Amino acid sequence: MIGVVAPGSQRSVVVEFFELFKTPWEWVQPGRSYDVMLCATDELPPNPAQLVLIFFARAHAMECQLGVKSVPQPAGAVLRGKHGLVPLLGAAMAFEGAPHLGLVEDSTGNSLAVQREGSSRTCVRVGYDFFDEVRRLLSSGQPLVHAGIPSLDLHICLLRDLMIGGGLPVIEIPPVPFGHPFAVCLTHDIDHPVFRNHCTDRTMIGFLYRSTLGSVWDLLRGRKSVSAVARNLLSVLRWPFVYLGLLPDPWREALVAYGKIERGLGSTFFAIPYGARPGSSLPGTTSGVSAPRARGAGYDLAEIEPELRALNREGAELGLHGIDAWSDQGAARDEAARVLRLTGESSLGVRMHWLYFDPERSPAVLDDAGFTYDSTCGFNEAVGFRAGTAQVFRPPGATRLLELPLHVMDTALFYPGRMHLDAEEAKRLVLLIIGHLAASGGVLTINWHDRSVAPERCWDEFYRWLLDELQRTGAWFATARQAVTWFQGRRAIRFNDVRRTEQEITIQTSLPEVETKSGYRLRVHRGRKAKEPEPAAADAFVDVALRTGEMSVAV
Repeated sequence: MIGVVAPGSQRSVVVEFFELFKTPWEWVQPGRSYDVMLCATDELPPNPAQLVLIFFARAHAMECQLGVKSVPQPAGAVLRGKHGLVPLLGAAMAFEGAPHLGLVEDSTGNSLAVQREGSSRTCVRVGYDFFDEVRRLLSSGQPLVHAGIPSLDLHICLLRDLMIGGGLPVIEIPPVPFGHPFAVCLTHDIDHPVFRNHCTDRTMIGFLYRSTLGSVWDLLRGRKSVSAVARNLLSVLRWPFVYLGLLPDPWREALVAYGKIERGLGSTFFAIPYGARPGSSLPGTTSGVSAPRARGAGYDLAEIEPELRALNREGAELGLHGIDAWSDQGAARDEAARVLRLTGESSLGVRMHWLYFDPERSPAVLDDAGFTYDSTCGFNEAVGFRAGTAQVFRPPGATRLLELPLHVMDTALFYPGRMHLDAEEAKRLVLLIIGHLAASGGVLTINWHDRSVAPERCWDEFYRWLLDELQRTGAWFATARQAVTWFQGRRAIRFNDVRRTEQEITIQTSLPEVETKSGYRLRVHRGRKAKEPEPAAADAFVDVALRTGEMSVAV
């Protein structure tokens, strides 16, 4: 059992953190003894504990007992440890006078963690504010420059490693669906589903340029294949016949084509509720500053109702691609009602058009409007981990709403002015992200726009490769709602009792009555002393299927 001491201002963050690192814990109670006491204040309670972890970014009274001197670090410190680099968003403190634990500031090599072993307990002093880092990541997220680093997941790894290295077994319910290494959500923002609605606007001008001169230029630079260029040039020749109604609309066809490409894997489509409405305000500005005109959709929801109903009948989920829902509760309810009319459901998920969001206000607005989840937390300019995690989480300010973070978006990968990668570069980057999911679990959320499998983008070949790669890993494919429901169930699991002997751990849990297509697992990591060699990956922990009631696992 972990006993936690934290400032009152961090209590909600602590609670949320332990929904992500799902392990037995409680607030430190007077007179109770603990396996681990995690302290995030400048005071240390007198409770007995085998392992004391002090995370604090200012001088602490314990440093005299440890025989170390603390030295403040410049802003922007980066922690380097066993699992790689972790940028620290807040203050950091280094230590002099004791051997470090292999956790150092990357640019200076200064030690950010020290350890002293006593006769009755081991004390580890770490020089940053653990829960403040969690708060920052779950609210405003991390800077674009660190997009590729799953910082929050690595903080969880660090805490787990410290406990295991202190000789203690660690039990948790990992964010890993039973029988699979991780989950995948295939999502599609519907931005341009009707070709005929664009004649001389900037969308069509861009389409014509990228299909002709842009395509040939990409071919010469090795960024497009001959077949893709041929498809693009043919699409320009077909262009007038589409307007005359003599040929089918290629963007409508692309929307429906996802059913064949994904082969029943399940996906979620986010539809814009109204055409020609760019939005009434911009994130970071006062209300009334209109969004750019180009943000207005070139279609109305009613125009693609037949396609949406067909997708819904085939098992796809429909969600809202919101315009003003992020900033106005009335608009949120109104926009949601248009999509709910098609689904017949009582609740809905949402992702904002152009990823508009206000971390301080939007979670409460969407929560009050009745949305089940939001999936806006991502980068327009890059792929990776804006909140530093692949887990579903509850953003600060929400009471029911959960956040399904977005990790891989097609336009971020391939657009000029964004990452502008070629196919091989994009594959290498995406494989790194998949590798993290395979190691730590969670849900990989992908956004492939509605027209991205049609000319002039022709990103369908890459998308097919990505689906094949994910199927090869054995990932669980779920709609956004299914993935969020699985995490809701995990959040509702309770550790009612935990007992430990030298040979085994016995726990009693209660599982919620939540319908999911994948179950949960209990994972027990074997403790070891820091000087002992690390076990092989297959021997580092044991997994068993989680069930309600009492379970015993050998350690």
